[in-house]
Amino acid sequence: MEKFRQISVDGLHTDWLTIEPVDRQPEEIVLFLPGNPSLMNFYKQFCRELFRELGGTKAVWSITMGDQAATGHSFKETVSLAPTPSLEKQLKHKAKFIDQYIPDGIKVSIIAYSISCYLLLALVKKKDVSIGNLEDSAGAKLIDSLYFIFPVIERMRDTPLGRIILPALWYFTWLILAAAFIALLFPNKIKFPIIKRILTSSTGTPPQDQFVTGVIEMIHPVMLKRVLNTLQEEIENVKELDIATIEHNRQKMVFYYGSYDGFCPKKYLFELRERVPDVNAYLCKDSLHHVYVTHTSGQMAHIMGNIMEGSEKKPQRTM
Repeated sequence: MEKFRQISVDGLHTDWLTIEPVDRQPEEIVLFLPGNPSLMNFYKQFCRELFRELGGTKAVWSITMGDQAATGHSFKETVSLAPTPSLEKQLKHKAKFIDQYIPDGIKVSIIAYSISCYLLLALVKKKDVSIGNLEDSAGAKLIDSLYFIFPVIERMRDTPLGRIILPALWYFTWLILAAAFIALLFPNKIKFPIIKRILTSSTGTPPQDQFVTGVIEMIHPVMLKRVLNTLQEEIENVKELDIATIEHNRQKMVFYYGSYDGFCPKKYLFELRERVPDVNAYLCKDSLHHVYVTHTSGQMAHIMGNIMEGSEKKPQRTM
């Protein structure tokens, strides 16, 4: 059973998707924390496919980042853009949601993607979430496992895309937003086929319609300003890897890196393995892109389903 709600978490507008078994209580909640942008239309298909991959017995939940809900934007809000929530505010937003909405006494796993991996590590470090098994403390709210996919957790400014995008944001954000204001003049029925054509892969595979809808939501000047501001803060502030938190909780963590990723290059994976030799860190063998939700949501859900089902189905530690 799929439900979609818009809620306020710590004063920030938030979209909340839940997919749960129809005829039984879920045996586990799998909370998916998307990256930036986090509009739910980008990630619905992944969550649906993951629910199926996990056998339909576990609930799959997802929330957007704070103030990245797909709400309508007034004219006043459009011409006078409000401040963007900081990464610190996003951190509190996630901690508040977990504390307020996840019930006690149920197994919980968290999958974080991209910049949410950085925020999840910070949550663990600050002890806003506790790692352990339910039997460790009866009735307590404990996180059983943590999964980090395409993890943006260190030295973003030194990555191939970071070196390109940060100067572009410094000098050309105004131009990008100007183009977004111009796009407001055109109805969605004109923008939709154009965006779909642009995002069609080289093999002729088009993106799903809901993904295109997400792009239209994202390029609204209000949303785009928030996405770009957050991206700039990410590149400027995500620096050294929190190796101590990983070492302390490594038995409960799994990292999944892309083989061609401009935001978290595979050399970061090799360095992590050197610093924490027994870490569960894997390299994608399927050449999935960082923005996997464009065309390969089902493939990524299948990979995650295999990893979560048990060690015997984890991918090989490809070098």
